[in-house]
Amino acid sequence: MELQLPFLVSIITVNLNNDLGLEATLKSIESQSYKNVEVVFVDGGSTDQSLHIIKTYNKLITTTIIGQDSGIYDAMNIGLKHISIGSDFIVFLNSGDVFSGPEVIQTVMNQANPLENYYGNVLKGALISYHNKRINLRGLASHMICHQALFFSSVLHRKLSYNIEFTLAADYDLLIRAVKNKWKFNYVGVTVATLQMGGISATNRVALMSQKNTIRSQHKELMFWYYLHKIKTTFK
Repeated sequence: MELQLPFLVSIITVNLNNDLGLEATLKSIESQSYKNVEVVFVDGGSTDQSLHIIKTYNKLITTTIIGQDSGIYDAMNIGLKHISIGSDFIVFLNSGDVFSGPEVIQTVMNQANPLENYYGNVLKGALISYHNKRINLRGLASHMICHQALFFSSVLHRKLSYNIEFTLAADYDLLIRAVKNKWKFNYVGVTVATLQMGGISATNRVALMSQKNTIRSQHKELMFWYYLHKIKTTFK
């Protein structure tokens, strides 16, 4: 595959009635030094000031989709369907989440290959560092990588969408399927995003764990590493 520089980065932003968070997100995107980006905005039918805000950022937003969806992962799938054919990388930066600094995209693109995926750290109250975490079956048995930390290869992500049956853990399910499809994930030493506190997963921890257990049970190879991790932590 011949590399075409600079790479086109598709930023998908999903929103529903989070006007204050949305404006912070759009300002963060606008501040990036790397300018070869497209912004796909998906709104589930906001009734606050969100739609007014996106009008003030009409030069930044490439595509706007407004309508009903069945939840965040359905909206993310909708966003995936609207990225440009020439897209090289996909970043999900939903309303309320912001890039950690203006050089984030540039730093990742400096070391990028469009047939591979990249991930960094995130701030969620305190720094969550993934420097010693690996996105493989053994690693995913004991930890999850926030989707805001990821730069997905567009070529690869077009082959997999989010299973909206998992309303809280579809990103976990997708990473497992990606690993089983031999996707390569490379760690980059940069803090990608600062996450808005709260959110549906944070307030539904029991349901989240239940969905993760269901997902693990569907992947027998993962279960081996999961039980091994449980045994090690029990007798540590």
